[in-house]
Amino acid sequence: MIENKEQNFQIDDGGNILYNETVVRPLYEYGQIQQLIQNLASDFIIYLNSRNLNKVRILGIAKACIPFLTDFSFYTGDFCSGYDLIHANSYVGTEQSEKVKISYCTLSKKEQYDAVLILDTMLDTGRTMKAVYDYIKRNYKVKDIITMVLLKKKLSEEECVFKNINFVGWNCLNLFLVGYGLDYKENFRTIPSIYNYYDIEKIAQDKNLIKIFLENENMKFIESIHNKIIEHPLEDGDNEDEDNEEEELY
Repeated sequence: MIENKEQNFQIDDGGNILYNETVVRPLYEYGQIQQLIQNLASDFIIYLNSRNLNKVRILGIAKACIPFLTDFSFYTGDFCSGYDLIHANSYVGTEQSEKVKISYCTLSKKEQYDAVLILDTMLDTGRTMKAVYDYIKRNYKVKDIITMVLLKKKLSEEECVFKNINFVGWNCLNLFLVGYGLDYKENFRTIPSIYNYYDIEKIAQDKNLIKIFLENENMKFIESIHNKIIEHPLEDGDNEDEDNEEEELY
């Protein structure tokens, strides 16, 4: 049992996080996120095939998108030629500014693409997505610009300035979320699951608690992967088959 009595914070022997003796749970578990990304990738591949789009590049909005971008690219495989990053930022702490600053984009201007998929983890007001969309449309030779977000906040039509989202994973409440790339002052990006920031706000005020929290979350993630390997071990015959296949190829 790990506890901080001043902050009313505990981690019990089962790895559960408690604040004021109440278990703090993520809004979206890592396993749920992975299943959703697989579904998004399948829908995206169907979209590409239906429109005969072959030369496709993924453009992730850094930094928050990086876990989503990496996992999504695994599931799409060779259907996309690779991925790039564009850095566009409109947040200061938990507050969003009306101005969006684009500081760099690694997408080559020498190439001509059938489509570019702009990918981000979160859409709220849509200002960042709109700025990136307009930037690509203005500066690149692209036949089709596609947009995708893992999470879309439920805001009014007036509050959201960008409405041309092609793929949405989940619609979520208007909460400030952290984890799976989403951060608060650069903290909590590496949590595999997604939390409501205000459920763990007290943790964010103490650097020692942040460290304990991150270590605990990542340890639970490693244990879950380890348990899956134990449940589905590689049989001895599998390696022999692979060796035989390699011999036949050469």
